[in-house]
Amino acid sequence: GTSEQGVPFLAADLARCWLRRARAARLCATGEDIGSEQADTSAGSPESRRKKANAPQEAYLERETGESWGFEWKARADASRRLVIASISSKSPAGRWNKLQQELGLRGLRRGFEVIEVNGTTEFDAMLREFESLDEVRIICA
Repeated sequence: GTSEQGVPFLAADLARCWLRRARAARLCATGEDIGSEQADTSAGSPESRRKKANAPQEAYLERETGESWGFEWKARADASRRLVIASISSKSPAGRWNKLQQELGLRGLRRGFEVIEVNGTTEFDAMLREFESLDEVRIICA
């Protein structure tokens, strides 16, 4: 019947969603897409590791309406109109993102990172409005 046809389509949609997220995470962390034919010959060099460690970190977060993003901000940074992560709740959108990154062997968000962009916006008050008013955000941290 109709419900039997829906299961394969749901599974396919889920697989496509996971693959998109995995590709986005891989691209953000390494600059290289999953399945890329190019080999990174400098992956093991100290300079390459330093560049990757200091590269901006991108994250795609989704939340239920009213759910906290899971960030605690450093108070001094807030006074200087900067969004610097003091901690991340593990049971939050940011915590779930970090768990996914860890499962994929990629870097996650961490304490001390500064959010420098939210959905293409870089001004402090506008970034706060994006966090407050939306349930999906793309953030860049440095």
